Amino acid sequence: MTPVRRPGAGAAVVLAVLLVPVLLWPDGEAVRRVVVDGYVVLLERGMPQQVRPEHYAALLNVLVFVPLGWLGVAALRARVLTTVLVLAGLSGAVELAQLLPVMERQASLLDVACNTAGAAVGALVASRVRQHAGRDEVVDEPGDVVRDDLG
Repeated sequence: MTPVRRPGAGAAVVLAVLLVPVLLWPDGEAVRRVVVDGYVVLLERGMPQQVRPEHYAALLNVLVFVPLGWLGVAALRARVLTTVLVLAGLSGAVELAQLLPVMERQASLLDVACNTAGAAVGALVASRVRQHAGRDEVVDEPGDVVRDDLG
């Protein structure tokens, strides 16, 4: 039996591993600087000034968990709700860890909400892709031999 190749799941694993240091980086100021630097670059390229660094931070919090949601459903074969709940718990744990004085970070319920939204997006997309792939395997193409033909 040939193993099924899943480049999307492989990419999600790599991205998840790369994201762990970002989520648990102890220096909150360094993380803030990265967001502000990205904000400045986008402003220089015509992004409206009404979009503030806080908006980018919220968007990044959503995007960080999209591959994790995908990974839960696509690679680990977990259900969407289970994946979202586990990742919401993980996000909450990360925010609780940020309350530790050594972390020098600010915990935020908005971060948990954005992370959970990202997990839901990733899990739902992976679920739809999996459903679509499953349908392709079941569809009987014209000219295929089916059980009735074997008779």
